[in-house]
Amino acid sequence: MLSFKEVYQAHEDELTDSEEYICDYILAHSSQVKNMSITCLASNTSVVPNTITRLCKKLNYKGYTELKYNLDTFSEDSQALSQRILFENTVKLINKKKEVQIINLFSKAKKVVFCASGETGNVGRYFTYAFNAVYNNSVFCSYTEEIWDILNHYSNLIVCMLSFSGDSEQTLKIAKLVKEKNIKLITVSDVSHFSPLAKMADIPLFCYSPNIFYKGYNLTNKMPMFVVLNSLLEQAINYQK
Repeated sequence: MLSFKEVYQAHEDELTDSEEYICDYILAHSSQVKNMSITCLASNTSVVPNTITRLCKKLNYKGYTELKYNLDTFSEDSQALSQRILFENTVKLINKKKEVQIINLFSKAKKVVFCASGETGNVGRYFTYAFNAVYNNSVFCSYTEEIWDILNHYSNLIVCMLSFSGDSEQTLKIAKLVKEKNIKLITVSDVSHFSPLAKMADIPLFCYSPNIFYKGYNLTNKMPMFVVLNSLLEQAINYQK
């Protein structure tokens, strides 16, 4: 089950400033909130109880009780090895409303630029190929001079950056340039991180795949990112029918 922190990360861009403040308060006082009534939490965050109820619905909780229960839920390395848990948690993060927004952007763009580095580049290359079958406007770039050339010489672009952690200096440098050029930025990252890259995105998508390292090797499972992008691809194909 996703922790409250992970659920908050996945929905942060959809929340009002007041709702973000409530979530930040809950994270900062999680041990107290677990034993706090909805009326007490509302009073401590200067809102009415109905605001807390609406927040719970936005976060896809059945109610305040389920939110409090999730404060005790944390991602564990042993869980991260389970394909079933990775898949189930990732499916919960798929956002059809965001997918429709992205597909509308992709269909109107002159070029859709998929960016990824390292082993994540294999994910990017595959979906560049797949989306070309739908729109014939996709290109793949690793984080090298190639991306700089495209950003500086083409207009009407959409950039889709794939990064599980979304915190490398090179990744954030490119994302900053994308935003400076007023290019729409789509990101796919792991919800277990409070990804700086996701915070820069116009539309962030999330998967569930915590880091796994073994004897110095990064064995983080790439399947969840495939699940998210494949759902987006299916949406694109359905809209073409």
